[in-house]
Amino acid sequence: MRFPLFIVVAALLFIGGAANADRGALTAEASAGIAIESVRLPTSLGSAAQVGTSVSVNLAGWYALTDSVELGVRTFWEPESNWVHEGASSGQFNGSLTSTSTRFGALASARFVRGLAWQFTAGVSTGFSERLFTHLNLYDVSGASPRSYGLQLADTATMSLVVAPSVGLRWTADHFSIGLEPRLEVLVGPGVGWAVTIPLSLSWSWYL
Repeated sequence: MRFPLFIVVAALLFIGGAANADRGALTAEASAGIAIESVRLPTSLGSAAQVGTSVSVNLAGWYALTDSVELGVRTFWEPESNWVHEGASSGQFNGSLTSTSTRFGALASARFVRGLAWQFTAGVSTGFSERLFTHLNLYDVSGASPRSYGLQLADTATMSLVVAPSVGLRWTADHFSIGLEPRLEVLVGPGVGWAVTIPLSLSWSWYL
């Protein structure tokens, strides 16, 4: 019976020794990619959710606690993007809400590293995420064409606790690394939802 290729690759990575996660190493990492996410409005606007995509920019610092375990801190930012939420409400008014939204946050992380030139990573992060909603406009969509209610809706925000498992694969050459480390963010709290972030990372390590 033939094993799938990814099982064979994973086995080879685990057989190899640790490389870039040399104990005491410090690593600076920058990454950017796409975030596929469920964005939920605050309860004051009806809690409607919409799935869409955003750009995600990340900066992180890592410390190799052992030859296979790294501890780190990550900050992330999603630039402004436009959203449309159906089923929104404000008082007695119901319809579709347009908004401009951005998200940022910080995560404390731990990850396991295994491999030589090609390295497998698996980790978990926890922290906070805040989403801002601006330029809010509620539309009446019951007629033939959307019509703005003309409400003066104030900017608003939601804060959430984030728990984010991740897996990745990276290639290392001495101090330099390039990798892909997708993570699933589960958001708990007023801004309940989820996000799948797929960032391509570049990093540089100093061996102390």
